[in-house]
Amino acid sequence: MAIVEPKKITTSKGLDIEIVSAQPEEAAKVLSHLNSIVAESEFLLITPGETIMTIDEEKKYIQKVNDSKNALFLLAKYNHEIIGLITARTFEHRKKLDHNCDLGMSVSQEFWGQGVGDAALGLLVDYYRKSKGIEKFNLEVFSSNIKARSLYKKHGFVEESLEIKKYKLSSGEYVDNIKMALWVGK
Repeated sequence: MAIVEPKKITTSKGLDIEIVSAQPEEAAKVLSHLNSIVAESEFLLITPGETIMTIDEEKKYIQKVNDSKNALFLLAKYNHEIIGLITARTFEHRKKLDHNCDLGMSVSQEFWGQGVGDAALGLLVDYYRKSKGIEKFNLEVFSSNIKARSLYKKHGFVEESLEIKKYKLSSGEYVDNIKMALWVGK
């Protein structure tokens, strides 16, 4: 079971944030967070109005993650409200890939640049450095998301490949995709 101990941090603006493992009963709040951040940023794969999951599907997904050997789903909370999340999806049933995990993260725009994503990513990477099994973290990031790329590099991620014009924004502009990875194996 992949559950982390809660961690408290103070943002650069002095706000107290708690980072905890997601629980199935929080599914509606997770979906509400995802729906709100989709409206705030074009750095996400989904757009406003696109279906994410139902509450029941989200509950099942969170439970599946919590029951897995290596996957993680962490929430960043301020005053008990979700302001960010980070997930590590693993490949436990694929022997050639089970040393990998794919990361995804989001932070509400109001909390950008305050250390929330930095703390959540640091907690996740530290967890996996201490546990066995995961040796490589993979993620994808819009080439135009300079702040996120900088954060990932700060934690040791390197750019592995570039996919030209992978995304088409609502403005009609194309954006490249950068695949980044962090090796923590032996």
